[in-house]
Amino acid sequence: MDGNLALTGAPRRKNGRPQACEPCRRRKVACDHRVPVCSRCRRGGVSDKCVYLVQPSQQNNHINSSRSAAVPSLRPQATNGTPISISTPVSRSPQATLESNVGYLGATSFSAFYEEAQNSLSVTEKCESESDMMPLKTADVAPRLDELALGALRHIPDKASSQLLTRLYTSFYGGWNTLSGRWLNDSLWAAFGTTLDRVARDEELLRRMSFKLCRNSAVPLGESHTDPQKWFAEFSGSNLRWESLGLLYVFWAGGARRLPEKNVISSDCEVLHNTHASHLVKQYKMAAWKCIELCRDAANSNTMLLFLILGHSLLESNESGDAGMQYWRTHGDLMAMTTYLGLHVSPNANPKDFSVTTQTKRQLFAAIFTHDKVTATFTGRPAFLSRRFSSTPLPLDMSEELLLSNPPLADYSDCRVDENGWSTDGKIYLSTTLRARAMLSYVRDEILEIALQSMDFGGKTALLNLKKREMQIVAEFPPCILYSHNDLNNPDVSGKDLYARLLIWLEHLQNLFFIERLLSKEDSEEAGSRLFEISLEMVTLAHLFWTHQNRLKTVEDCVEWTTASFAAPAGGILCMELLRGKAHGTMSAAATKAIIVEKLGMLAAFLDWVMPSSPNADICFRIKKVVRRVLEQALEAPVQTNMLDEGGHWNMDLSPDLNSFFSFDLLDTFEWLRPEGGGSV
Repeated sequence: MDGNLALTGAPRRKNGRPQACEPCRRRKVACDHRVPVCSRCRRGGVSDKCVYLVQPSQQNNHINSSRSAAVPSLRPQATNGTPISISTPVSRSPQATLESNVGYLGATSFSAFYEEAQNSLSVTEKCESESDMMPLKTADVAPRLDELALGALRHIPDKASSQLLTRLYTSFYGGWNTLSGRWLNDSLWAAFGTTLDRVARDEELLRRMSFKLCRNSAVPLGESHTDPQKWFAEFSGSNLRWESLGLLYVFWAGGARRLPEKNVISSDCEVLHNTHASHLVKQYKMAAWKCIELCRDAANSNTMLLFLILGHSLLESNESGDAGMQYWRTHGDLMAMTTYLGLHVSPNANPKDFSVTTQTKRQLFAAIFTHDKVTATFTGRPAFLSRRFSSTPLPLDMSEELLLSNPPLADYSDCRVDENGWSTDGKIYLSTTLRARAMLSYVRDEILEIALQSMDFGGKTALLNLKKREMQIVAEFPPCILYSHNDLNNPDVSGKDLYARLLIWLEHLQNLFFIERLLSKEDSEEAGSRLFEISLEMVTLAHLFWTHQNRLKTVEDCVEWTTASFAAPAGGILCMELLRGKAHGTMSAAATKAIIVEKLGMLAAFLDWVMPSSPNADICFRIKKVVRRVLEQALEAPVQTNMLDEGGHWNMDLSPDLNSFFSFDLLDTFEWLRPEGGGSV
């Protein structure tokens, strides 16, 4: 673009003057009104935020011209061959309640006191006439920004590419089941195929599609469906919403992260042949964010939007890393929406409620609660959610096919779960992993409280009770999710099941790791020996995500995160043990110098393998420097210059890198990996 050429095309205000873009308007600075990105936003590196709001008067003609747009019907097939028909528009209540825009309000809110008074009214007084009811606000169904809405539609891949990406998507973290995701992708093409299935997509047709999605998104979603058919019909096909499209972008981005070589991809997948997978992930992530922004304009928050925010947060984690500000902002947004919707509370809930909306909400909360604890552990920052304020039951361990069966399940016995809520099929489902990880996360929440608080927590007795409860939880897990060393070489164990078992077992070991570390602070030499054994196992298992990528990386492309989360903290304990042996000539009963050197050498090799463009590359680089220094010190340096002084503490003057290492957020979590005397819980 010529820098001296002021392009026209920016919206104009009522007085006829060009309108400033949103970043410039909010900062109250001059805008040169360039499109698609003004000069100030381009220089500031915020091109993706440079948007121009369209005045309502400019939209009226577009709205009127799009009201008669015809949209085909959809008949996706259910698992038993019975079609799920959504050709008939879903009947929705014409009245949206005031509470739908207020969100969850708890016992201390202003409304609780008035509800008590209202409940005391007689039945006749409770009946309100139409004139007494608050007038409803009508949402402007046109896009607040033409470019934002069109930008959310332009990156929709071709049909063949979208189908392949959706099939490739899998996640143990997101909570949204893959079966309904595939149905949703099919519904997109059944309803809007005439608009999207073109060599060059017509901008006017895309604009009409955006109006349709805006109108749909302005209608509140039902949150109490028992029929999967009606639940799915509310947000798919001709009822497609920005939330739905955003979820598809999350699916497509997740699928792009696991794309095979191009030479094995069908030639029909035009987008996948013309664009690199990493660029696709970024495009789809940005498009998902645009869908979130457009959803918020509809002023109707719902659990589907929360699913979308969770998916976008996970994509941000994969792109920018878990310790940065950009990811932390999206994580905070996720937590805020969770409590706004009241997903954390279910007073007097029936744990055996197997309705589709109830189970999807519980799966979502299990994923978010676990995600919050993982993030808090990784960064050492306080968690947003607490088990003390959460009463939502765990999801039932049901297959996706059962949950979405048509006709819907008639009785709890049809769910094929035992009295504890675990599946009797002996298979690992999405709900299996979410349920198990959530149970471990409730223990992790207690560990976080103990580690981060400044008050007395009950000492050794409290820790031993916590350890006992952790062991009891794992003992009651179904055998199908327990990891065995034989699984690695067992061809009957799929890569997906192996990943799930490893992940659950590592999170269990990490809970024990934290408890034993706290116990070792309480004077227990035995705890120190157990801590080393747990650390050794954690490092060994975390390495499998790298050494056995042929089986595991196609399931979840999180090799760097897995190693940084599990192997790095445990590796710090191995470093300490190796240097103690160097300084004093003795090691713990379970340790040998050869084993420790082998594991730390593998850790250093993996960290050296991590590409600079990886999301947590800076973390891995800093860990690598220290591990190498420790290995050099233990194997080559003379005793009088070793990194431990006579008291067994770090000689910081000899190792500035090590000092930086133990000040680093990940390994300084709860200050546990500092040497004795360097910090306390």
